[in-house]
Amino acid sequence: MIGALGPVVAGAPPMTLQLDGAGRFGRRRPRVLWAGVVGDVDALSVVADRLAAAARHAGVPVEDRPLVPHLTLGRWPGTAQADPQLTDALVGEHGPAWAVSEVVLWRSPLGRPYERVTSWATHQA
Repeated sequence: MIGALGPVVAGAPPMTLQLDGAGRFGRRRPRVLWAGVVGDVDALSVVADRLAAAARHAGVPVEDRPLVPHLTLGRWPGTAQADPQLTDALVGEHGPAWAVSEVVLWRSPLGRPYERVTSWATHQA
């Protein structure tokens, strides 16, 4: 499957993204704090859809929910919930814009640090 993803990234349109605001994931017990991503999110969504299609074609299960472009800032363990004051403190905050130069595939083993599997340069690199 990994070999099928490289051409998808190589065909990605140029994208500039920026961190903007924050939110929490988890309906009843929000346990994830995230920073929102704005900018060329339509182009990002196209790439995400194409990557998901390539994964499905390779027989890899893919979650069927809309893309919410974000950067995970923290997770709370067990029954603890993400502090809403942290979300409120980030309202109106904006990070610097950056040109996307690569797409990285990460493995996220439960309870352990993320592991970088591989990456592909975009045509802007």
